[in-house]
Amino acid sequence: NANSCTDGDVCTTDACSSGTCVHVPSGACGVGGTVFYYRDVAGAGSEPSSKPVPNVGIDRTQDAVADATTDSLGTYAFDNLFGNVALTTVAKLGSPRASDHNGAISGTDAAQIARAAVGLVTLSTNQRIAGDVTGNGTLSALDASQVAQFAAELVNHFAVATATGSDWRFLRCDAYAFPGDPGCGAPAYNFTSLSQSETGKNFYAVLYGDVTGNWAPAVLFTSAKANEREIFA
Repeated sequence: NANSCTDGDVCTTDACSSGTCVHVPSGACGVGGTVFYYRDVAGAGSEPSSKPVPNVGIDRTQDAVADATTDSLGTYAFDNLFGNVALTTVAKLGSPRASDHNGAISGTDAAQIARAAVGLVTLSTNQRIAGDVTGNGTLSALDASQVAQFAAELVNHFAVATATGSDWRFLRCDAYAFPGDPGCGAPAYNFTSLSQSETGKNFYAVLYGDVTGNWAPAVLFTSAKANEREIFA
């Protein structure tokens, strides 16, 4: 009977059909969060930023295909979930140029990487990820050269993007420490038998090449550039 099929899970509605227990989503459970950019350029620079990153695919079925995409506020949400749930981000590779770079990669980034390579400046952990555009785990003049070439539109993708299939690196940072080790890891959330709605399941995005952290969503970046032109006109 229906009572014997009750599994005590608020995420499911339970029923008995021809002697078989049937469990379907109750609509009470879901998972949501926001994708934020890793760094803010204001002042001396700080991490993490509160800048939302739109157009990021979130994979719920583990087939490397987006089942949802972040909106203009960087948010995503999945409703009517139950059982085992796994979420991760999807790679972003633009065509013909780096995906949604929004003009943020410039000679300033190349100069900062070159200075960091010889110990003149110290970059944060995630700045070093952004600057390692060769993908070899270190910062060198070669990284600075590739960023300078990208800024001059001589190349469309960095070596790390070609190797990984993504112009962006996504991270899960449960307690983003700054300065110091931000404690970030693989961009994944795994819930074994989801038992309630889960919110604030955030990811952080690093655009390869942008060590200054001046990336902004397209509308905000365009507005900022327009303001600069007005000031210096």
